[in-house]
Amino acid sequence: MKTKPGFLLRLMVMMGIFLSLTVGLTQTVHADTCTWLGISTNWNLTSNWSCGHVPTTSDDVVIADQANDPLITISPTTINVNTLTINSGAELIDDSATLFIYATSFVNNGTLKTMGMDSAMIRVFSPIDNNFNVYANGGVINFENGGTHSGNYFGLGKITFIGTAHTFSSTSSISAKKIEFINTLELNFPGQFNQHLEDSRLIIDNADVTLSNLTNLKVGSVMIVSGSLTIGLSGAATGPLSVPNSTSFVGTGTVAGDLLNSGTVSPGTSPGTINVTGNYTQDSTGTLAMEIGGTMPDTGYDQLIVSGTASLDGELEVRLIDPFTPTLGDSFTLMTYDSHTGTFATETLQALNPGLEWAVHYGETALTLTVINSGGTIEGTVTYTGNEVGETVTIGYFTDPHGPPDASVNVPYTDGAYPYSFSGLAEGTYAICALMDLNDSGDPDRNEPYACYDDNSDGEPDPITISAPGQVISDIDFLLEDTLFIYLPLILR
Repeated sequence: MKTKPGFLLRLMVMMGIFLSLTVGLTQTVHADTCTWLGISTNWNLTSNWSCGHVPTTSDDVVIADQANDPLITISPTTINVNTLTINSGAELIDDSATLFIYATSFVNNGTLKTMGMDSAMIRVFSPIDNNFNVYANGGVINFENGGTHSGNYFGLGKITFIGTAHTFSSTSSISAKKIEFINTLELNFPGQFNQHLEDSRLIIDNADVTLSNLTNLKVGSVMIVSGSLTIGLSGAATGPLSVPNSTSFVGTGTVAGDLLNSGTVSPGTSPGTINVTGNYTQDSTGTLAMEIGGTMPDTGYDQLIVSGTASLDGELEVRLIDPFTPTLGDSFTLMTYDSHTGTFATETLQALNPGLEWAVHYGETALTLTVINSGGTIEGTVTYTGNEVGETVTIGYFTDPHGPPDASVNVPYTDGAYPYSFSGLAEGTYAICALMDLNDSGDPDRNEPYACYDDNSDGEPDPITISAPGQVISDIDFLLEDTLFIYLPLILR
């Protein structure tokens, strides 16, 4: 059977129409700029949009400044668009709902905010460029895909920055009651940070956060799950300034006012100086961390210079850097002040070479650290007035005056005087005796000059007590004379 040409022509036309309709079905229905008209507050009302439909994934959405701002009240609500822009004067409001925002970019020149109960939550999965206000009046606002931040973050709720791609400018500010930095690794915040609300909190989890703008700086209680919080001083800052627990205050410059330390104050950047024009107060949780890499202040070792009163508690921590090895007699003025109250409850000082230790001195106007011989020191001079001029004298110290000496030294003749010094003595009671051992027997023999320190002249060696590390007992002086009587129980070896 033959097919008629007219039928074939009609069939081809019908197939073309069908194919064109099919292709139309595979294309995106909407690809518009949808601008908010604000007829009401209902996001899902078609008449509120200039494009004539509720925005979809291919639409560029602009929330314009209208009489009515979009108010999200249905939970959950998802905004999934191509781009989202909040114009100046406009607001996107979450009222006690859960709102998810997806977009290839999100620019906020107006206000993004939560209202109502703490159940309100906004989770932003798109990068945000915040140039104006984010207001967490209640609930939580999470930024989970990075962004650039030059605007303000405030309110009674919690604002969380998640991930590594967050960049803050010096014009940004944070004053929200609860702030979290999670998985942000190393992050510098150069804007104003002022958690002025009572019971404010900063939480850090897997992040090393630096606050580098000290203008009106106020940080609430700090909870660090992992990572660190550092306040960086460079130049001048207006006090009073408070360093919270678990927080480090690091740098060089001047605090014009009082400085309260409940965390760690560490002058310099290995090393340097912090000047405080007011009072310095360190409480029981505070640490003053000082580095020593030389003998010159500021360039060689850290200093804290306080114009007013230094009230001290907590810990003094000192470590050596660069490398540097202090020697006997080196002294370091770690802190100066007009006056001071209290002392550090704990002194954590890096160990020195064997035979040396630190002595901490709280002076009237300065705190100094000096390298001394380890243990206590007893020193003095034995003067010989007999006939054996020029002979060596053996001087020893005893913990048991009726037994052998614990140690002794041979002191050569010097114009009739024999100066001696015993260092590194443990806390305890000692006696000092001297022998001119003319026959080199090691023992006091008859007619050999022998004497002990006996200032009260009762015939028994006087006890000399070392009661603290670094204690120096001087002027233990006595005479050594020719004698015919020997106190035999005392033996020098």
